[in-house]
Amino acid sequence: MQAFAGTGSSGIGLTNPAHQFDVLSVLGTAIFGGGGLGTFLARLLILMVLTSASASTQTTILPTARTTLSMATYKAIPAAFARIHPRYLTRRSPPS
Repeated sequence: MQAFAGTGSSGIGLTNPAHQFDVLSVLGTAIFGGGGLGTFLARLLILMVLTSASASTQTTILPTARTTLSMATYKAIPAAFARIHPRYLTRRSPPS
């Protein structure tokens, strides 16, 4: 985005106060145009960035869960973290 729009404070520049909170919509419209297809592609761009952010977050969380399970299996942390539901193969809560 920075290579395309630059850092200027006018037009589609990234430091323009008029669109500082929604750069993707402005740049999506500048890249794809303002017609029907351009608007669709600009919104698709936002959806793709959100999906990418979600996937990145999930790939950060998953190893932590696996590490916790492994550590509990080898008794490095309490055994309650190693309980797995026999049918759903998900982590079980400790008995109440």
